[in-house]
Amino acid sequence: MSGQSLREPHVQVSTPKFSQLCASFSNLVILFDLHVGLLRSVHFMSSVVQKSMFPRWLMLSILALVAAMDALSRVRRRVYYTIQALHRPAESAWQRMWEQGTDRDLLMTVGFTRDVFNVLLERFSPLYDPNYPRAARSRGRPRLLAPHAALALSLQYMSSMMRQYELCQLYGVSPSTLSRTLTRSLECLLAVLRSLHAARVRWPKASTRRRYAQTIAGREPQVTSAFGFVDGTTFRIEQPAGELIQNAYYSGVKSDTVVQNLFVFAPDGTIIWARTNCPGSWHDSQMGMPLFSMLQELTDGTCLIGDSAFPNTRRMQGRVLRPFKRNELSDNAEERVAQLSLHRVITSLRQAVEWGNK
Repeated sequence: MSGQSLREPHVQVSTPKFSQLCASFSNLVILFDLHVGLLRSVHFMSSVVQKSMFPRWLMLSILALVAAMDALSRVRRRVYYTIQALHRPAESAWQRMWEQGTDRDLLMTVGFTRDVFNVLLERFSPLYDPNYPRAARSRGRPRLLAPHAALALSLQYMSSMMRQYELCQLYGVSPSTLSRTLTRSLECLLAVLRSLHAARVRWPKASTRRRYAQTIAGREPQVTSAFGFVDGTTFRIEQPAGELIQNAYYSGVKSDTVVQNLFVFAPDGTIIWARTNCPGSWHDSQMGMPLFSMLQELTDGTCLIGDSAFPNTRRMQGRVLRPFKRNELSDNAEERVAQLSLHRVITSLRQAVEWGNK
């Protein structure tokens, strides 16, 4: 009797089969792979534990094991450069460019010639690293990137579509160092540009507009009143979180989320008016409403040269010269020839604004 009583608990407990245990484990793995969200996952786990025929401690152990495996898989998917795989900053591609590059090379890389770059660097260096170059006994850890490299990094980051991991290869720093340096250098560059008189965007005076118009007329005598060129350009941005904001910044032409910008260039390449960071769904004519008001206030008869996207209303006639559309050409043969001749001239002059938007 004593032997039978000892064996009774083992007979009453139902031991799960190995195949059932594997099937339950597979279902849980599939659940975590679907990443259905933390709240739904917790609710499902609690319901599984309550309704399961297996012991509670076993189910909780399986859930903990699956969660640990999922966390490890997430860590493994985070790939990034390590400093051992990169050249040192003193041996990087930028350092070679800085030491041996010509004006053309620097213009392609950072958008400025060496002389203009040095003007920025002279003001940038004290803000970025006041102790550069450091003495042998100076305290503190020196910055990995020299001021010229940090300035080039910020300029190349803004003027190109390069990703940060590509910039890591060019400048020889890890992603964390690049992110910190980029944040610091952009702040310093903004302070430098605000202090430079030549970097200001100013609407030209009447005498300056006439001088610009004479420059353009020297190239194309048919156009005597135009003093600048207007055109829009887009910059890609990260997708906004909100659906309404993302819809506003989505451009159907670019098939991406962008910001629209409108610039007015003078014949010498300077920017004399700008409107930036407008939603990507806006049209050039919509962004130019403040500009059109300024043009209507001009009394000297000067105007701008633009593309066919700008309006051709009665209020704007003579304010923005643009190529003719097909339905705007006259039926009269002589007038049509004159319009086509002016059309070719405006199209030729508009190439200047395309150079500026590069």
